[in-house]
Amino acid sequence: MTETVNNIAGVALDQNINSVQKNPENSKGQESFFNMLQDALKDVNQKQVEADEKTEKFVAGETDNLHDLMIKTQEARLSLQFTTQVTNKIVESYRELSQMQI
Repeated sequence: MTETVNNIAGVALDQNINSVQKNPENSKGQESFFNMLQDALKDVNQKQVEADEKTEKFVAGETDNLHDLMIKTQEARLSLQFTTQVTNKIVESYRELSQMQI
């Protein structure tokens, strides 16, 4: 699951980083919005990694704190679901804008 998030975030971030670097005349607002999105995706990815680490430790018998494991797992799941919903809304909005007649 973490690999999927890394791949999705990695492709999108790499493409956007390249476009921002190629166009240095971008306004500060665009760069800060890009940085905000990049930070949000990194945060989601970090939550996935933390949940995976907790799960591996629990399975290996290194910890017996099931409560903390469940909290981290649910936190990661909800973050990913929220990110997916936001992505869907952005794509839907883009489609609506592209279909508008000027």
